[in-house]
Amino acid sequence: MTLWGDLVVGLEGPARIRVTAHLEDVNGNPLPGKPIRIYIDDSLMGTYDTDENGDVVAEYTVSPGTHIVKAEFPGDDQYEPSSAKVTVQVTEAAPPAPAEEGRPEFLVILLIIAVILLFMLMR
Repeated sequence: MTLWGDLVVGLEGPARIRVTAHLEDVNGNPLPGKPIRIYIDDSLMGTYDTDENGDVVAEYTVSPGTHIVKAEFPGDDQYEPSSAKVTVQVTEAAPPAPAEEGRPEFLVILLIIAVILLFMLMR
């Protein structure tokens, strides 16, 4: 079994991880319709059946920190049990930059216009 854990982060909101598990036999043939249990930090998140490519893809909301993701195939009458683990590090997003106070370029343009008008009035 192969397992990936990718971080999926939006511009706003909580962090999400996308877990992808792939199950195949010893010859590299995908195993469709097999149950895969997904755990995050030893908590069962759900059981999903593999698709026609032997894949399971699921997304979960997680808090910042280090998370251990595990996918587990319990085995059946044809195939032995299999499992894989991956560590996913989720960091907090940097806070947004503070908004600029005022518009300094507007003041510069206004000052230039005032100087030009003053110059024209003095002629």
